Amino acid sequence: MSFYFSDHNVDEENDQHNHLSGDEVIWRIIQQHQAGVFDLDAHSGKPPASNTFLRDMEVIWFDPENPEHASHKDEDCPICGEGYKKDDQCHELECHHFFHLNCLKTWLRKHNTCPICRKDVLTDCPEYEERKLDPNRGKDNIHSMYM
Repeated sequence: MSFYFSDHNVDEENDQHNHLSGDEVIWRIIQQHQAGVFDLDAHSGKPPASNTFLRDMEVIWFDPENPEHASHKDEDCPICGEGYKKDDQCHELECHHFFHLNCLKTWLRKHNTCPICRKDVLTDCPEYEERKLDPNRGKDNIHSMYM
């Protein structure tokens, strides 16, 4: 770091803007994020999942003895990291990713995609749903990257 200061004619020890270490800055950002001072997802431009989708999610009562659930008995929920126990309420999205129901609902109240593969689910935003159907969606952005 001393090379940076000498290359830019800055006295590192007397610089009035150099009063926080990198660790202190990172720690303050983490604290602000945890306190909800800023939301990193707030500017994604995507609405959350629809209330109807959330309300109508099928409940799967997890049973490790059930052959349909056998592939998940040694897995952990990708959201909370806890294993599935008998009679846990779960849900499997259309993309076949499996979660605790409450974990997934919490996620989908902020996002409209699968936490693993980002496959979209239904939203309450007609404009967003219409944009998803547009075959030219995103082509302008890709084209402009190469111009």
